[in-house]
Amino acid sequence: MSLTDLHRFHEELRAAVIARVPISLDSGRFAGKASLATLDRLQSQVDPGASTHESTDPALQHLPNRYRAALAVFSKTSSMRSVLDGLSVDRVASKQLGRMAASPYAYLLAIVFVASVGLVFYATAISPGFDKFRADLKLPLRIDAPARVIPAALFLTIARVLSFVWLIGVACLFIGGPKFVAHWFGGSHFKRCQIQSSVIRTTQSLLRRGVDVTEAVGLACDLVGANARMRERMSKAIQARAADGQAERLSSLLSYFELSARKRLAALRLWFPVSIVTLLGGLLVVGYCVALFMPLVHIIRDLSAPGT
Repeated sequence: MSLTDLHRFHEELRAAVIARVPISLDSGRFAGKASLATLDRLQSQVDPGASTHESTDPALQHLPNRYRAALAVFSKTSSMRSVLDGLSVDRVASKQLGRMAASPYAYLLAIVFVASVGLVFYATAISPGFDKFRADLKLPLRIDAPARVIPAALFLTIARVLSFVWLIGVACLFIGGPKFVAHWFGGSHFKRCQIQSSVIRTTQSLLRRGVDVTEAVGLACDLVGANARMRERMSKAIQARAADGQAERLSSLLSYFELSARKRLAALRLWFPVSIVTLLGGLLVVGYCVALFMPLVHIIRDLSAPGT
């Protein structure tokens, strides 16, 4: 790659970062979303005499793996489309999951906030009346009557503390956690299909430029940061269909992964909000009802307790 092309490569990356494309260059100290400072630091570490056409060049081994793969892919294809697709596909998929999961979490956050305010009002304005009522009863208990371990005031105090803990927890999840929860509710399959689709698109682009299929698959997997299991699976699938280097034979495989990703995202949009609101919201409603009616239960127990 000439110095002009190398400069154009970094300028394209800078433009993507300025445009808020969520590209990621590698793990370790370069983990996370790439910044302009990270790109400047990486550009200063590239040896102008190194062969960016090969990601295995010893002069480039000190650079992040995905960054080396991006250099090699750009050197072979002279196009940033595949580079930006591979560097951003995992974060773009995570952002899609986060947007999908944000609405039910916002709904839960509103419910928890209103419930917490109501519980605080109940504990400060209404609960003392129950306590005075119980004190006025002054029903002497039989000696052999069982003792009450949790009085109403203590129960309400515990419930009020737990409600605030629940509020803080849901608020934290709303800030940065919906995508992680969605990941465990089936979003991992969507993200995996998106990454595999990007691998196939990059492989097709490299095959059309005459790159060997084994090298093309390796660069495409390096570009997306694929783990060993995905790398092995994609290598077998692609080489079984395009061993002769015909990129068009991967079109059916690409369509399969893209369709699988769309179907999983559509399913998540349908049942993920229902599941989250039913499970978490249902537990909140049950706990709120117990906190409200427990003082009445204690009064009934007082009235029904055997006296002397």
